[in-house]
Amino acid sequence: MEMTIKTDWSEVNLSEFIEISKVEVDESLVSRPIAKMVKMCSILSNVDESDILNATSEVLNDLFTKVNFVIEQPEISLATSFEIDGVEYTYTDYNSLTAGEMIGIEQLLIEGQSSGRNTLPEQLAILVRPAERVIDPVDNSKTIVRVKKFDSDEMNARAELFMDKLTVPFFMGLLLESINGVKMLK
Repeated sequence: MEMTIKTDWSEVNLSEFIEISKVEVDESLVSRPIAKMVKMCSILSNVDESDILNATSEVLNDLFTKVNFVIEQPEISLATSFEIDGVEYTYTDYNSLTAGEMIGIEQLLIEGQSSGRNTLPEQLAILVRPAERVIDPVDNSKTIVRVKKFDSDEMNARAELFMDKLTVPFFMGLLLESINGVKMLK
């Protein structure tokens, strides 16, 4: 069986992480570790579960060894800026959010709790926005980062981009920043 499978958290995107999280909390898999690992392999290889179920035990052992990293804590990047497809994105701390943006995050949290839908991508799309480096008007020898103003029309496209391209170490770091920001508001 030929497949490419992810072997480290730094290769796993937000979409895959959400799927892995669903498998981790699936009570029907608690006493079925092989079935659980088959699901993990399917997510991390983008190969249909039925194809993995047809693999020999030798191939399965090799796959399970490769995806064993999912039981470890991921490394976390504390960077508040990163680049995707040539665009720099920067985390907007809570002190810089408008009331409308905070209400948007609050509404997404409530929606996620009531529907069970994971709204993390949309929350990140509010908190993390395109940025540009510009010359500091006060000191022309320095550059500053100017974060783009939030535009709700761009939120869903950015959420989709983050689902596909934002990796675990970066969004875990952003979540830590977000949690620290909420603590500062209290």
